[in-house]
Amino acid sequence: MAVLAYSLLRLVHSQGILGHVNDNLLDGARGMTVDGSYVYVGSHNADSLVVLDVSTPASPTIVASLTDSTNLDGAHNIVLDGSGYAYVAGYWADSVVVVDVSTPTAPAVVGAYSSISDSPNVLNGASSIAVSGNYAYSLSWFSDRLVVVDISTKTNPTLAGTFQAAGDLDGPTDIAIVGNYAYVTCQHTDKLAVLDISNPASLTKVGEVADSSVMDQPMSMAIDGTTAFVVAYNSFSLAAIDISTPTSPAIVGSVVDSARDHLDYPFAVRVAGSFAYVASNGNGGGVTIVDIATVAMLAIA
Repeated sequence: MAVLAYSLLRLVHSQGILGHVNDNLLDGARGMTVDGSYVYVGSHNADSLVVLDVSTPASPTIVASLTDSTNLDGAHNIVLDGSGYAYVAGYWADSVVVVDVSTPTAPAVVGAYSSISDSPNVLNGASSIAVSGNYAYSLSWFSDRLVVVDISTKTNPTLAGTFQAAGDLDGPTDIAIVGNYAYVTCQHTDKLAVLDISNPASLTKVGEVADSSVMDQPMSMAIDGTTAFVVAYNSFSLAAIDISTPTSPAIVGSVVDSARDHLDYPFAVRVAGSFAYVASNGNGGGVTIVDIATVAMLAIA
């Protein structure tokens, strides 16, 4: 596996950037998701959802954009549900926005839930978002909450439940849903928290794992089977966490780049096959490939 990863790195190095697009509509690009030949981007500073056609990777083109300074103010993360809808977290709008993308070249807002005028403002600083079934799950950065929005009626999403408890979701950064459980990385407490979401109106925390040596400021995660891979900004690391028993998650492997040659302030992670792809902010930014074939022996390829 390491040989394959090394060859891939050499290919990336020798070929350079394959394609690039730059536009004011992508100012502050944050969340991104891919569906076939289209890439959907949440543009934080432009309050926009931007759609790119990447069918020709060497020349990606913007084919549509949706700007909405009310609902998409501070557009942050974005997910697709596979049935023609995108869900966007509006960081400054304190919102979960439903966008019809059944025609990628003509995205349209069909509904939105916002708590900006409510007391308490439960979605204050809506950031990461995940969708499962009839519910969208979004994290509130400023109120340390998990918020559940009922999206069964796309034109009228409504609040279904929230979870907040002192110290439990302090500085939430990323969320993933597996079955009846939500997994949340918490930047300020160096932990992965597990919540039972089987009853959206009564969420409960059922497990957690914390470790400041390999999860100092966890920022992002990717779940593959029964393993959560978490990157931590301040420990320059990728940790593998066994979540086969949600009530007792356990760290089973990690790689720490103390020299900061590769995992220098890692910010995001995605998994494909036997490799994790980690984006880092330090050293001018970059992507590092980590061999995860054996979780107890993670290795930078």
